Amino acid sequence: MYRVLIPVDDNEERAEKQIDTIGNIPSVDEPIEAHVVYVYEEIETPGEGGGFATGYLDDINESLDELRDPPETVNDVAEALSDRGIDTEIHELVGDPAEAILTASRELDVNMLLMGVRDRSPIGKVVFGSVSQKVILGSEVPVLVAR
Repeated sequence: MYRVLIPVDDNEERAEKQIDTIGNIPSVDEPIEAHVVYVYEEIETPGEGGGFATGYLDDINESLDELRDPPETVNDVAEALSDRGIDTEIHELVGDPAEAILTASRELDVNMLLMGVRDRSPIGKVVFGSVSQKVILGSEVPVLVAR
């Protein structure tokens, strides 16, 4: 089984590009297993001495995946991949997006990451978005960028 981690946000265009790209992964001769990931960003807590607010925000952060629904794009990607015969699992995580994606890639023992990126100006193309850049630079497995 060839495991691919697909981080998805709320952008429909990027999600569609990721769906289109997974069918064109080069040199994959085995069935693909897709792990669609959505990361809820934590609410930042005040520094030391935040008292009640810090404890309250920590409780909220621990429950973000239960309190909110992921964007429709997450289910859209999972459904489209399933329709193509790809085994698909959805993972909802809480934390810093880049760190959560990299941790999930290690824990799920994936073979590849499939990132969607924003269209950028010529200068912006030199530096990907901060999440994409951190994932590309920090990944222990190949990262395929869907354009």
